[in-house]
Amino acid sequence: MSKALRILLIEDDKVDRRRVRRMLPEFEIEEAEQLQGALELLEGGDFDCVLLDLNLPDGDGTELLERLHEAEASLAPVIVLTGQMEENLIKSCLQAGAQDFLIKGEFDSDALQRAIRHARERYAQAEVLLEQSKALQRSNVDLERFAYAASHDLQEPLRTLKAMGQRLHERHAGDLGDSGGELLERMLGATERMQTLIADLLDLSRISTGQVELEPIALDRLLDEVRLDLEASLRDSGGELRGPGELPQALGVESQLRRVLVNLIGNALKFRDPERAPLVEVSGALVRAGRRDSFGARPRYRRLEVSIQDNGIGIQAEQCAEVFQAFKRLHSRTRYEGTGIGLAICKAIVERHGGQIRAEPRGDSPGTRFVFTLRAAKA
Repeated sequence: MSKALRILLIEDDKVDRRRVRRMLPEFEIEEAEQLQGALELLEGGDFDCVLLDLNLPDGDGTELLERLHEAEASLAPVIVLTGQMEENLIKSCLQAGAQDFLIKGEFDSDALQRAIRHARERYAQAEVLLEQSKALQRSNVDLERFAYAASHDLQEPLRTLKAMGQRLHERHAGDLGDSGGELLERMLGATERMQTLIADLLDLSRISTGQVELEPIALDRLLDEVRLDLEASLRDSGGELRGPGELPQALGVESQLRRVLVNLIGNALKFRDPERAPLVEVSGALVRAGRRDSFGARPRYRRLEVSIQDNGIGIQAEQCAEVFQAFKRLHSRTRYEGTGIGLAICKAIVERHGGQIRAEPRGDSPGTRFVFTLRAAKA
């Protein structure tokens, strides 16, 4: 025989308490007529559900909900019993953790028992999600600590190796001969690449686990600054960067969005076709409310889609998802320098901003198009 469910009924009206008891004959019910008494029972008891009247002699029932919510107490699911159904009241109680509402005088025994069952199911699911969220937060903290420690421990011997190699080169380069000098230069180059790789890995870890505080960003101004940052690469490659002149504002972290633009435009200049000068075109447009974006999703917020396309060597359609994997290289390191983490960092930044990113061939035109979405700032 299953154990009877324990219900805490917080209700100051004797007639309403008696009515609820008749509706729940097989339940074990404890009663409280005031807020303070209810809090004492909750702290000392183990209840399967709470039926809460909002109008109590010593306070508003929403105060109890807020206390439980602030304390993140895993005590019991709460069903609010109210004589009126006001939108603002419903909203505030749901935000404070209530699972359901029932209007007094408008529910019978079946409806009440069904509400209790559903409230307990939803509450159990919420508890599982809360525990998973806490576990994920702990994992992220541990990952960030590990990444920082690993970065520090790995960087130290690399700095020593690099310093000794540079000293060897300065003092004894002439004694090593051509072959020895070449080996030394290769060693120093490998040391620098390893330092860059460790720094990129640490950045990827921090971006993937850190919090973001979004603020309005003028993307057209940011694009002008990126143009200056890449001025030497544009000049050396004979490339051209075309922008729309004006881009909608986005919500984001400026330093991170700058990095996305630098990486994507820098890649377009790096992976250029030797037969033609690189041309990089940047455009952006708002996704109207209610309209699906080009990812097929109906945005919850106003969305801004940014497109960066080039006329470079391009990628195959089947490789479009692979390019965002860390360490995934589609081309030889000897021909194109890099750690293979840049696009993984772009993906992590865009997703931390609540957006999506994809790569795609340009169809009949040479090159690649990258498209990513951001939350649009309100005008």
